[in-house]
Amino acid sequence: MDETPLWFDMPSETTITRTGERSVPICTTGHDKDRFTVALSAMADGTKLKPFEVFKGVRPVAELHRVSGVIVAYSRNGWMNESLTIDWVKRAWGTLNFRRRLLVWDAYKCHTMPSVKTAVNSHANTDLSIIPGGLTSIVQPADVSWNKPFKEAYKALYNQWMATGEKSYTPAGNIRAPSKFLCLQWVIESWNSVSAEVVKKSFISCDISVNMDGSGDQEIHCLKHGEIAAAAKTGIEQATVSLLASSSAADDILSSQDPFADLDENMEDDEELDRNEVVLEDN
Repeated sequence: MDETPLWFDMPSETTITRTGERSVPICTTGHDKDRFTVALSAMADGTKLKPFEVFKGVRPVAELHRVSGVIVAYSRNGWMNESLTIDWVKRAWGTLNFRRRLLVWDAYKCHTMPSVKTAVNSHANTDLSIIPGGLTSIVQPADVSWNKPFKEAYKALYNQWMATGEKSYTPAGNIRAPSKFLCLQWVIESWNSVSAEVVKKSFISCDISVNMDGSGDQEIHCLKHGEIAAAAKTGIEQATVSLLASSSAADDILSSQDPFADLDENMEDDEELDRNEVVLEDN
């Protein structure tokens, strides 16, 4: 999962005009500094979760909550915060999980707060992996693969609207910014344009979904020849072998020990039975 900002005005970086013109005006609605946040999240198998969109404000807009395929939230500055991160865990990531999962995101402050860690670890049956600052452009799938095509698709929809779309105007004749409803539609369409194959490859290239024995390391982008971590490849391979060997030895020790050897097999823990609603016994 990763948050990325979008603006109500996202004009193209290029334009067309006549040769010799002294200035090149760029048509905008004057809202190029007004932003909102979109949290994009996906699974290693290519499954994309609903975008989580945070607008500036504290009063819900009923029209926006009727849009399917997206989750809408609000904050005073349009940024993600502690409570909204917990809300994302509940509404986008989901808490009804029967298998333990791994959630990978960056070291943004609200990702590392104790309340958020509790929501992830305990309530969502999920382990948490934090990408250190400065490394998101190397090993975070969203930064490496998703965000660029997503924003390019969004900008193309904005430019199409500026060129031919239906607009409304202020009494002074200025174009009003695209509505939040329209921005939601653009976010959904742009996220849908990112293919499942791109998502799946992003996890592999960022070393999040590869074989633990190092056999898939040739697919890790930053370790390839000429890339930023190419010189570290040998050291990483050696560290992986050592780590797997020590982990295997530890498992062998644990498996040879009986953690219940000192317990009376006829003893019943009445307090534990009373505390649990359902007790499953393996016969």
